[in-house]
This record gives sequence, structure tokens and C-alpha cells, in this order.
Amino acid sequence: VVAGGLCGVPRCVRGGGVTGKIIMHGTSSPYGHSFLVMPEGRVSEARPGGAGEADLAKYVAMGAVFNDQEPLTDEFRRSVCEIARSYYGAGYDWAAIANLALNVLGRQTPLLPVGNRNKFICSQWVTVHSTAAGKIYCPTIDRWQVSPRTLADRITQRAWEVRV
Repeated sequence: VVAGGLCGVPRCVRGGGVTGKIIMHGTSSPYGHSFLVMPEGRVSEARPGGAGEADLAKYVAMGAVFNDQEPLTDEFRRSVCEIARSYYGAGYDWAAIANLALNVLGRQTPLLPVGNRNKFICSQWVTVHSTAAGKIYCPTIDRWQVSPRTLADRITQRAWEVRV
């Protein structure tokens, strides 16, 4: 059983420890962590110590947004979960966190430098794997430079419903 039918859906939460606080302040966002919902009440996330799975229950009490209304195919949901799992153990992108910390201190640095295939912060984790599975969540922003705020704004503004 997929967790509430949300497998492969990105979710953004408040908090996320010290790095989450740096992300929140560095991107002027109420959200400091993002992840993909996985089957059986699990999440797939980039985190200090290496990317992997965790229990969704640990995030339930945190304020969250997620796009359970966006139409996603079963094929996409399976694919993004498989792709994310293939990257488990990938490193954490401390250079991106350092740049965000410098922004908090008033330095002018790129918010998120273009990443690499071996290190991620949480929002890069979501967008890189979703893009590889065929869903581009933020087409005007490089997938390596999407922050939890960008994902949360897309969800709260229901960007998938915007008609041009």
C-alpha cells in the first residue's frame, strides 16, 4: 500500500534540525526540509550522513505542504521512487549549505550552486530525481537550484493548474 496514495509526491516541512534552520533563513522560507513520500509510510531524503529512507511519522507533527492534488501517473510514481533508491548513500551537499549560511550572514553568494550527481540537499534530491522520472516541477529554475521554498510555493500556488 502506498502511503495515502502519495508515493513519489514531494512534501515540504518546517524544521529539519540545524541545516533546516539554515535553509529556512537562507531562502526566507518557512520550510527547511523536503523529501519524497515512499511506499509503506516511508520517505526518501537527502540528509547529513547520506541519503536514504526514514519513517514518515517523524515528520507528521511538523507543519507541512504537499501536492496530493497534482495528477501524477503510476508510472511516474514508481519511476521516481526507483530512481531515488538508486542514489541511497549519496553524500550531503555541504557547499550548498555553506552558501546559504553566508547569505544569512549578509554575504552575496549564489543561493544554491549548481550541484553534482553525488551530493544533494533535500530540495535538490526531490527535483533531480523527479526530473529524471519525467516531471519538471520548476521549469524556469535549474533543478539543482530549487529550494524547499520554491517547492512549497509551487505547491501552495497550485502551479500545475496555471493556464497560459
